[in-house]
Amino acid sequence: MMCSSGLQKWLRAALLLGFSLLAQTAFSAGKDQEMVGVVSYVVDGDTLYINAQSPSGEKPKRVKVRLRGIDAPEYDQPYGLEAKAWLAEQVSHHKVHIRYQGYDDYGRMLGTVYLGKTNINLALVKNGAAWAYRQYKPGKRILDAEMNARQARLGLWHSGAAIAPWVWRHSKR
Repeated sequence: MMCSSGLQKWLRAALLLGFSLLAQTAFSAGKDQEMVGVVSYVVDGDTLYINAQSPSGEKPKRVKVRLRGIDAPEYDQPYGLEAKAWLAEQVSHHKVHIRYQGYDDYGRMLGTVYLGKTNINLALVKNGAAWAYRQYKPGKRILDAEMNARQARLGLWHSGAAIAPWVWRHSKR
C-alpha cells in the first residue's frame, strides 16, 4: 500500500505528464508534418500522386497531393495542359518531400512539394504556370512570385488574357 505522501507524488507526476502530453498535442496540431515519396502520376498543374515511403518498410501507400497555396489552370482551360506538363517535367518519377498540414474536402493531402531544396509550389507560380490561391492565404513569397511572373509575362501571363481557375470553374457550373 502506498503512503499518503507517495500517493500525492505519484498523482502529481501523473497530472504533470498528462498536462504535458495534452500541451504537446495542442501545440503540434498546427505544425507541418512531412512525408517522402516518389511521384507516380501528375493529374494536373496542382495535383499529383506519390507512392509514399513507409518508415516500417511496408508497401508504399499511394497518396493524392494537392499543392497548397496555388491554383493552376484546369486541364480544359487555356494553359492547363502546359501547367500539367511543366509540373510533370519537374517531378515525375522523382523522390519528393512534402510538408503538409491536413487534407481538403476531397481527401487530398494539402502540401508543399520539395524536389531537393526547390519549392515546387513556388516554382510553378514563378514560371507562370499557376496563380497564388489567395482564398487559402498562400504567403508573401508566392504572392510576390505571381506579381513578378505577371510583369514578365511568363507562361499563362503571356497573352494578357489569363482567366483564374476559380473563375473558370464557376463559369462551368
